[in-house]
Amino acid sequence: MTTTELTEPPPAHDEGPEEIVPLIGVVPQAGPPVLFVAAPLVLFALVLSGPFLLVLTLGALLAACAVLVAVAGALVASPYLLVRRLGGHGLARAHRSAPAVQLVPVDSPRGPA
Repeated sequence: MTTTELTEPPPAHDEGPEEIVPLIGVVPQAGPPVLFVAAPLVLFALVLSGPFLLVLTLGALLAACAVLVAVAGALVASPYLLVRRLGGHGLARAHRSAPAVQLVPVDSPRGPA
């Protein structure tokens, strides 16, 4: 069973503000209106947001500078670390106490026969 008729007409747009306006001045539990309590809090938050954003920006700038210094240090140190790491894997080095190898020409009388 389908029907295309609305069961209840939608509310008109001009009914909304008429319902909200009396609620602005309502005094809950005999206290001050909400506007008098909320306005100073919002103003206080806006006053503090500027210095907070300044401190947050300076902190982000300091962190970015620290990252740049770390990256620059890694770039400068990497060749030295690479040479130190791979430098010992080349030729085997003789001990200082071992006798030095003497090279003899092949046609020398002291050479192998």
